[in-house]
Amino acid sequence: MPESLRWLVTNERYGEADVIMRKAAKVNKSSIPDKWWEQLEKSQSKKNTSYGLLDLFRTKTLRIRSLVCFFIWPVNAMLFYGLTMKSDIGGGSIYVNFALSAAIEIPAIFVVYFLIDRIGRRWMVACSFFVAGICLVINLFVGDHVAFYWGMLQIMITKGAVTSAFIALYTYTSELFPTVIRNTAMGSCSTMARLGSILSSFIALWLVDNYGKLSLVIPFSVLALASAVMTAVLLPETVNKPMHETIADVEDATT
Repeated sequence: MPESLRWLVTNERYGEADVIMRKAAKVNKSSIPDKWWEQLEKSQSKKNTSYGLLDLFRTKTLRIRSLVCFFIWPVNAMLFYGLTMKSDIGGGSIYVNFALSAAIEIPAIFVVYFLIDRIGRRWMVACSFFVAGICLVINLFVGDHVAFYWGMLQIMITKGAVTSAFIALYTYTSELFPTVIRNTAMGSCSTMARLGSILSSFIALWLVDNYGKLSLVIPFSVLALASAVMTAVLLPETVNKPMHETIADVEDATT
C-alpha cells in the first residue's frame, strides 16, 4: 500500500508523490504539470525538518492535546481490558456475561459508524466515557447477587461504551495533530494505552481478588468520568475541519 500523498508531500518526497499523482491522473484522464513541486518549494521558507516526541509538547495547544490524549488512551485501554477480565462485576453468570461483553463490540462499531460524523468526534468520545462511567457508578449501589438480566445489561452497556470510545479515539487523535507529528502522536498514544492495559490486569485480577469489586469499580468510574470531562472541555471538535499540515497550522487555527 503506497504512503499517503499528503504525507509524502509534507515530507518533501516529491518523486514518490509524483508517481502516485500521475497514476491518479491517468485513471481520471487528466494531466498534471511536470515538476509541479518546484512552485510548492518556492512557497516554503524552510527545508524539511525532522520531528520527534518532544514536538508533541512544543506549543501550549499541542501540550494540552498531548497530555489529555496521554491520559484518556491508557484509561480507555484499562477499562476495556479490565472489564473483559472481570465481566462478572455486574452480577449474573460470568460465562454468559463474557460472551455478551465480547458480542457487544460488534454493534458498538456500527454505533460509531453512524454517529461519529453526526455528533462529532469529541462528543462521540466524551459521551462514550460518560455512559461507561455512569454505568460503573450505578454498579456501586448494586449488590453482587442481582437478577441475571440486570448484570447482563450493565456489562453490555459499559463494555459497548468503552469499545465505542476506543474506536472513535483512533480517528479523533489522528485529526488532533498535524501531519508532521501525526505518526509520532498515534504511536505515543498507543504506547500509553499498552501501559493502561498492563495496569488493568493488576487491578482486575489482584486488587479485586484481595479487596473486592469496589477496588475496580471506584477507580474505573472516576477515570471514565474524568476522561469524559477532559475530552469535552479541553479538546476541540475536528469533524468537517481541514487536517493541519504543520505545527504552525495548528497554532494559527487556535488564535
